[in-house]
Amino acid sequence: MIQTFGRRMLAADSGGTICNIVMTVGRGLPGLAHSAAARAGVVELTRTLSWEWGPKVRINCVAPGQVRTTGWDETYDEGVGRGVGDQPLGFEGTVFDLGNTVTFLVSPAAAFVTGQLLYVDGGLINVGLQNALPDGSYPERDLPAPRR
Repeated sequence: MIQTFGRRMLAADSGGTICNIVMTVGRGLPGLAHSAAARAGVVELTRTLSWEWGPKVRINCVAPGQVRTTGWDETYDEGVGRGVGDQPLGFEGTVFDLGNTVTFLVSPAAAFVTGQLLYVDGGLINVGLQNALPDGSYPERDLPAPRR
């Protein structure tokens, strides 16, 4: 999709803006290694294309944390998202929080912003556990003693 729209924007006189959306990445994601790797790839693609397509096309990425939606309620077990109280803001985001951020990034107000990853996660990236596994599903591990 980025390639299709990007080509059109590059060909147009006015250029354009793109905003990718991934979940909060950067600290590992137990139970979703495949997804974490793919999302990290989107972040690096965003940074790379900001160089390749700038100054005509601006491209940024938003990483929302726990945003409660009807899709969330229908998809995930009750325990998923249990660490939300451990983040600085202590509550889940809304679709409006995410929408307002995307609106800013694609607007003229963000004309000097490109190639960035903006976390919209209530501070989750700074603290707490991101975990897609149910309680008790981590295998017990005997870690080796630290090297000196």
